[in-house]
Amino acid sequence: MDWTKAKTRLGSQISNEQFIELAHKLSEWLVKGQLDDKQADQLALYMKDCPPEPRLMVWVGSQKNYKNLVKLHPRVEQLIVATATGTDTTNINVVTGLKSKADKEESDSSTSEAKTRTRGARK
Repeated sequence: MDWTKAKTRLGSQISNEQFIELAHKLSEWLVKGQLDDKQADQLALYMKDCPPEPRLMVWVGSQKNYKNLVKLHPRVEQLIVATATGTDTTNINVVTGLKSKADKEESDSSTSEAKTRTRGARK
């Protein structure tokens, strides 16, 4: 999901009903699906833009899948606390660009394998 592109397609005035419909679909997906880091970033951006009710619907959905919760939590922690306490969220930013430990290890492993193949090819 690319939230910026989706938001453009939906238009400048996204209704609360549209946010709720999307939040419901995302919540269902979060129970069964597995977020990668890019998806978690895009979901965080969506949560920043949506009204409190659908934001909390998605948050509840993420809590039903521990791996997704771990990916999403550091990105939206301040946003969720502010929403739950009724604080204005206008100046709260979500965190994007994070890499989970598993993704870092996989990336490091791929880089290491590529270096090994390159060294082996030079011999």
